[in-house]
Amino acid sequence: MREAIQAKAHFAWKSSIHPELNGAVLHFLIESLARPTRSAEEAYYNLVRVVNTREIIHKEDLILKGKVPVGEVQKGIKSPLFQDLENYLFNGYGSESGKVIRYAGNGWLNPSEVNVGQVWWLVFAGRWGQDVKEGVKNLKDCYDKFWAKKDHGRLKSPFCNSAHSGKIPRKPEVSYACYLLNGDRPEGYREQVVPRWTLNERQ
Repeated sequence: MREAIQAKAHFAWKSSIHPELNGAVLHFLIESLARPTRSAEEAYYNLVRVVNTREIIHKEDLILKGKVPVGEVQKGIKSPLFQDLENYLFNGYGSESGKVIRYAGNGWLNPSEVNVGQVWWLVFAGRWGQDVKEGVKNLKDCYDKFWAKKDHGRLKSPFCNSAHSGKIPRKPEVSYACYLLNGDRPEGYREQVVPRWTLNERQ
């Protein structure tokens, strides 16, 4: 079916699950993808984030409350859905030129190349002013003027100082965050890039 409709992104369960759980996950993904410039990869990452951390950031995060088995961060326990990166029970995939790339272990969810939490902060900061083009420019400026020099920005740039997780972002993290926001291929990201597909590219 994926090939027949030439799907750019698709999701699949590894085993049979309860219809209520499936409905909650699909509802969450649809609401996430309805947001401007939100890619399928980002929607999938946020699903993993909410399920494993129970953090409620966006209104659609509440869709999963009480419907999905969650983790306990303080005890270091992850949800049974997303315990082992290689064996996630629910997976997302991107397709480009006939090649299918699994989200888990690649792109944003490649822990050997980026800090996944750092990328989330950068993407969040890039959208803060409701103008993605300006947000991407700001992130790149922060890297060139401060972060590349091991400087947070502090009083010289309150935005740059607060646009990250607390640790100075590295080049691959900034590049991949910008790619998620505007689709420009990420310079400095050495591993497999996940094909970007959005439902709503309106800025």
